[in-house]
Amino acid sequence: MRKWLIVSLVILFTLGMIGCQQAEGDGNNPPESREEQNNEETNKEENNQEQKNENKTNKETNETNKETGNLNSEDHETTTSEGLTNEQLGEILLTALKEKDLQTIASHTHPEKGLLITPYVYIEENIDSFSKEEVAVLLEDDRVYTWGIYDGKGTPIELTARQYFDEFIDAEIFNSNTEVFINDLQTRGNAINNIEEFFEPELRIEYYYEGSEEYPGMDWESLIFVFEKSKDNLYLVAIVGDRWTI
Repeated sequence: MRKWLIVSLVILFTLGMIGCQQAEGDGNNPPESREEQNNEETNKEENNQEQKNENKTNKETNETNKETGNLNSEDHETTTSEGLTNEQLGEILLTALKEKDLQTIASHTHPEKGLLITPYVYIEENIDSFSKEEVAVLLEDDRVYTWGIYDGKGTPIELTARQYFDEFIDAEIFNSNTEVFINDLQTRGNAINNIEEFFEPELRIEYYYEGSEEYPGMDWESLIFVFEKSKDNLYLVAIVGDRWTI
């Protein structure tokens, strides 16, 4: 009998110890604490996801800036309505001339003033200008237009558009080594520059070819894109040449 009593006491004592340990464990992690812990883990996951989304957005923005140019750069203070830098806009127009793509030229032409094209920085009074619609099909036009006065001859330059482009616009000479001047036109020849008498230029982009070694100082040439601003947009109003004159 005494033996069974001792065994019963041992069993009760053991069960009591186990119960105390369970109660103590439950006390360390009450339902409220477990809920707070779960909330913290959820918030942590949400923050991590937000950070990933933000990093993805920043990456996409950086890639876009690389493609379109850094529009916030101090070197690119002026941008077009299409978000292009001055240099990008000039390259688009220069490439269009090389490819005889006058539809692209027309898309940038001033909608009211149209486009004036002349081979010298001294602009004559009687030069023809072309509307956006006329520019787009100018190379298919067989009519003869007046483009200026021949230097050294004093006679009118009366040519079709295709004849004029063949004689006065050699865009191929302007390449990656060409000097580009933004709103900083250089005085090289003896022709008077009267561009500002005809226009109120907001932007002028000049491509300069220094000439060949065979004819030093005599076969240099420039191509100048002149833009005016209208309703916060830049529009092409003139394509002006500059070259050695007598």
